[in-house]
Amino acid sequence: MTLQGDATFAFDRGDIAALLPEGRAKLDRSIRDMRQAGDVTAILVEGYTDRLGSGAHNARLSALRAETVKHYLAAGGIEAPISARGMGAANPLARCDESNRQQLIRCLAPDRRVELNITRGAVTAVPVR
Repeated sequence: MTLQGDATFAFDRGDIAALLPEGRAKLDRSIRDMRQAGDVTAILVEGYTDRLGSGAHNARLSALRAETVKHYLAAGGIEAPISARGMGAANPLARCDESNRQQLIRCLAPDRRVELNITRGAVTAVPVR
C-alpha cells in the first residue's frame, strides 16, 4: 500500500504534527481494515523522499516519515510487529526535468511517499536439512 507523501505529510516534514487530514484518514482506514482482517503478522513501513535536498537530509526525513507512520499504526491498535526504515530518494517513480523549482516540486510528488508492506497469514517454516 502506498501513501502519497503530499497527501500524508506537509512538504519537507515527517513529524506527527505534519500528518495531514487526508493522510490520517487513509491510515485510520488501513488500521480498521487490518484489525478487521485479524491476520496481519508483520508490517514494514518504508519512507521515501524526492531527489531534492542532500542525501543526509533525505535519509533523516524518510526515516522520520516511516517512524511516524509506524507509531501511528501502533497507537491505532495494530499489534503485529512493525519495522520502519528510511529509503531516502531511492526508487524514484517520477521522471522530471522541469527547471522551475515549484513545477519540479509538483512533478516529483510521487517520489515523496510511504509504503506499507503488510504480511498476512501464518508463515510456515521449512525445515533445513
